[in-house]
Amino acid sequence: MLLTIGGCLNQNNDLSSTETEDRLRGIVERTADLLPDQEWRRSAGEPDEELCGENDRVRFTWSIVADPGTEHLRDAQRVRQKWDDLGMDVRLVEEPNPVVYATGAELERMYFSTGPGLYVIAGTSLCAAEDPHAVERRPTSAH
Repeated sequence: MLLTIGGCLNQNNDLSSTETEDRLRGIVERTADLLPDQEWRRSAGEPDEELCGENDRVRFTWSIVADPGTEHLRDAQRVRQKWDDLGMDVRLVEEPNPVVYATGAELERMYFSTGPGLYVIAGTSLCAAEDPHAVERRPTSAH
């Protein structure tokens, strides 16, 4: 089961869509690198793009999943610390399954969930500063 964080902050940035997507990918992949024993896989291929703002901008959502580790709380604490070090506003919910929620670092939101059944790292970028029709899709790098 994948968690979805509802709501739409419609926060904008001055980055291009390429820079915005790269920022999201980078934080998701650096988070996965904290847990090298997990075999991460994309849950939906490339980051999805969606319209935001007054439908004149685009943002990206992306998630990766892995079979869960055995030290859920420890893993969540490592993610919380990394995101805090990146300057994000971070909240850790320990029960019933540890989940880390974050905003900031030029992202609208991120979360890391430890279950049940899967580890999930997911995020949503801020709205990019360009016309969504100008976005050119790039191949996704393997993680």
